Amino acid sequence: MSETPPNDKKPQPHSRRSLLVTLGGAGLGVAAAGSAAVGADARPAAAATPSGTTVKPSCVLSPEEMTGPYYLDIDKVRHTIAEDRTGVPLELTFMIVDSVSCRPVRNVAVDIWHCDAGGLYSGYTGYSGPGLPPTDENGHATPTDDTTFLRGVQVTDRLGLVRFRTVYPGWYWGRGLHIHLKTIVDASVRPDSVTGGHVAHTGQLYFPQSVNDKVAAVPPYSSNTTPRLSNAEDFFYSMDNKGPESTMVVTPLKGNGSIKHGLRASIVLGIDPGATPPPANPTPPPTSAPTPPPTA
Repeated sequence: MSETPPNDKKPQPHSRRSLLVTLGGAGLGVAAAGSAAVGADARPAAAATPSGTTVKPSCVLSPEEMTGPYYLDIDKVRHTIAEDRTGVPLELTFMIVDSVSCRPVRNVAVDIWHCDAGGLYSGYTGYSGPGLPPTDENGHATPTDDTTFLRGVQVTDRLGLVRFRTVYPGWYWGRGLHIHLKTIVDASVRPDSVTGGHVAHTGQLYFPQSVNDKVAAVPPYSSNTTPRLSNAEDFFYSMDNKGPESTMVVTPLKGNGSIKHGLRASIVLGIDPGATPPPANPTPPPTSAPTPPPTA
């Protein structure tokens, strides 16, 4: 597996959650402690919280993470990515900001991919059994099919925002619940595809453990018999304490709080737009390889 190391700009000693409070509004849901989260009227300026406390704008450089074996460079520009996959409806909103100035960065292509409720990635549905698939020297597995569910690209608007509609991810061997993403700067954007540019950030996003536990208890997730790791047990979540800084704020889509009606997850991601982090190779926990399907 490949991972990109942290960019060489020094992260500022502030939490991303403070930026959620700072930017104000309702478009990203509500952050902890009743503070307003990022919204459609977000501005990189000081704002008063409901308690009347003014919070100075701040942000941090998002942790670099492994790309993983299941990345496919399909550049499929779309807002709704679930296709035929079922699960708890999930609306994702990401705000991309410059990690130094904290200002929103527009025209950044955000490429995301994640597994379905049963732990399958599109393009790799032919692998079965415990463990991760065999990978090449770059940590990439050979695809088994041309499916594209739960993959998509959106381009940030003038407020640095992108939104996706999907379903809550499941889990697979050796991992907790997570979503992968890349941010691509200076790409050529067409109505249905994104080409060129450079990858300024590769990351993984996580969910609060309490929400994961609730989702895992409902169908179709409850039919997933693969052992499920908690966030704390996930090697990549725990490595260098990257996971907590990449954990999203999650709120119900409807007021009664029932997860069956869907969830909203949001986060502010600080990137260095000029960075081109080289790949690195962390040592993940040992796993056994699954068996690819017969080719005959």
